Amino acid sequence: MLALHGMSKDAWKRFSDEGYKHYFVEEIGFKFNMMDLQAALGIHQLRRVESNWRTATKIWNAYNDAFMAFPLRLPAEPEPDTRHAYHLYTILIESHATIARDAFLHNMTRRNIGVGVHYLSVAEHPIYQEKFGWRLGEYPTRRASA
Repeated sequence: MLALHGMSKDAWKRFSDEGYKHYFVEEIGFKFNMMDLQAALGIHQLRRVESNWRTATKIWNAYNDAFMAFPLRLPAEPEPDTRHAYHLYTILIESHATIARDAFLHNMTRRNIGVGVHYLSVAEHPIYQEKFGWRLGEYPTRRASA
């Protein structure tokens, strides 16, 4: 369990066809779980890194075009002189939206669109509340500038 950041065994259910399920960290740990098999497979994928990056860039741009008209904040543009991995397309549902986050996740799943919350804040996990006395209300909500 500690090899999975202390996540519960149910954490992987967030990728199931049932739709996104929140999970909580149950123990504080580290993520040191790359297996030799993963390294052996990964080394051979390096020759495709450029073509995979170009494909990811096209998909990212298609998402930007498709979501432009919706009441949500699109991912920030990459900083100048950087190379974005384009591996997570993170949107922010604006506070004035007429749908709650979990309802949005459910509706997307119903339409066979995979979504997830990446991740809950540390203060929301009971283990940090129990071990360190953290209370969610003690942490202000940070919002990116418009």
